[in-house]
Amino acid sequence: MVQLYFEKITDLTVSRSNSVIFNKALLGLATDVGIHPLVPYFIYFVAEEVTRNLNNFQLLFALMRLVRSLLQNPYLHIEPYLHQLMPSVMTCLVAKSLGNKLTDNHWELRNFTANLVALIFRSIVVVIKNLKCIVSF
Repeated sequence: MVQLYFEKITDLTVSRSNSVIFNKALLGLATDVGIHPLVPYFIYFVAEEVTRNLNNFQLLFALMRLVRSLLQNPYLHIEPYLHQLMPSVMTCLVAKSLGNKLTDNHWELRNFTANLVALIFRSIVVVIKNLKCIVSF
């Protein structure tokens, strides 16, 4: 069942990222309690797709939206996977060329990704503060 969920989400990301169902899938990723076992698979999926599709603006944007949904899920602990996630996110922020130079607004993707990096850093600060509270006892 979990594998089917993963396959549906990844299929929607690749082929129907402008659909209402994709938006609902992202909402599910941001709120679902039982998807923690899928986190490494989603991160690997994002890494592979970003690496292979730097010229596909729509897919890159969909992948960053998927990452945001995972980060927003309060039931997931993404911190152990950040070392695998950050190269993909940073690529969408600083890559020399993203999508089609003439038709795609790469600044929109870069701005979205910069906000995503800020979200990641804010979540790290919260984890560090919580660790300090635990250690100080």
